[in-house]
Amino acid sequence: MIRRMIAIVAIALTFSVPLRAELKYTMTLTARPSTVPPAAAPPNPLMAVLAQMLSGTLLPTTPVVMTTIVGPLGIRTEFDKAYVMIPAGGVTIVKPDGTYIVMDPAKQTYWKTTKPDAAALGIKPIVTAKPTTDRATIAGLDALKSIVEIKLPLPTSPGTQLPPGLPTEFLITAEAWLSAQHKSYVKQMSLSLGALGILGIEGAALGDGFPARVIVRGELLGGQELEYVVTAVAEASALPALFEIPEGYKEVPPPPMGIGGIGGRQ
Repeated sequence: MIRRMIAIVAIALTFSVPLRAELKYTMTLTARPSTVPPAAAPPNPLMAVLAQMLSGTLLPTTPVVMTTIVGPLGIRTEFDKAYVMIPAGGVTIVKPDGTYIVMDPAKQTYWKTTKPDAAALGIKPIVTAKPTTDRATIAGLDALKSIVEIKLPLPTSPGTQLPPGLPTEFLITAEAWLSAQHKSYVKQMSLSLGALGILGIEGAALGDGFPARVIVRGELLGGQELEYVVTAVAEASALPALFEIPEGYKEVPPPPMGIGGIGGRQ
C-alpha cells in the first residue's frame, strides 16, 4: 500500500513539473589570416592603428571553444580559454532581463557588466543579408549560405572634422551558414554572440536562421578573419542551478579592459 502511494505521488510530481527545452551547442572561435585579400590597402595610417586595436581585442591567439545552453532561464556559456574579458574556464550567464554575469570558477568570483554591443560604442551597424543557393551540412544541420554586408558608421560628434583620408564608415563582410532548424532559439542567441554582436552579426544578419558557421572579414580586423563554427548541437534539459551564481561566490569589480583585453592579442 505504501509503495503504491509513493508511486502515485511520484507520477503526480512528474506531471506537475513544467517541461523546459534548452538548446546546447558547442562552438569554436578561430582567427587566421584572411583567405580573401582586401580590395585595397588602408588609405590612412590611422586605419592600421584602429585595426590593431580592434583585432587585438576580438581575435583570439588560439582557438576558443565555447559551450552554450540557451533556454527560458537565460543563456549560459563556458569558455575553455581566456577571451576578451572572460578568464580561462570562465562562465557567462545572460538573464532574460538582460543582466550579464561573468563568473571565474577558479577564484569563485563574479562580476556584472553589460553585453558587448556596438550601440554602446555609439555605432549603429547597417546590415544587409543576401541568401545564396549554396548549402552545407554543419554539425548535422542543413545550412544555407548568406552573404552579409555590415557598414559601421564612425561615431563622431556634430561638427567633428575627421583626419584627411579617414573614411566615415567601415565595411565588414561575412559568410553566414544559417539553418532553419532550432530557429526558435535565434532571438536569444543574439545575446551571446560576443564579438560577432559587436560587429553587428545579429538581428537582421541572422534572420530566422541558426548560425551554424560564420566567417567575418574586414579591414578593421587587420588582414585576419574570424570564424565561428558549431561542432555539436542538440536539445536537452539543463538544471536550473546552472543559470544561477553558485553559493559562496564573491562579487568583484569588472577587470579593466585595455588594448588586447583578457585573452586578446597582447
